[in-house]
Amino acid sequence: MYQCTYVHRKLLVSCYRNQTMQTKWSTCLSSLFAVTNGAKQILVLSTYIFSIYLCEFSVLLDSARLGCNCGGLSHLMFADDMCV
Repeated sequence: MYQCTYVHRKLLVSCYRNQTMQTKWSTCLSSLFAVTNGAKQILVLSTYIFSIYLCEFSVLLDSARLGCNCGGLSHLMFADDMCV
C-alpha cells in the first residue's frame, strides 16, 4: 500500500486549502473565489489520489467479508464507478 509522506500530505493539503476559481461568461471574468468543498478534479494528482483511495477501499471491502460474494467477487470498480 502507498505510504504518504509528511511532505506529500503538506503539498496536498496546500493544493486543496488554497485553491481559488474564476468563472468566465463570454469574455467577462468573475473575481477569484475560494473553493471550499468537493473533489478537485482539475488537479493533476486528483485521479492518482482517487486511485489510491479506491485501492485502500477495495482492500477494506475484501477483508470485511460482508454482503454479496459471487465466486470470490464482492465488488466491481472502474474509473469513478463502483458496484458493491
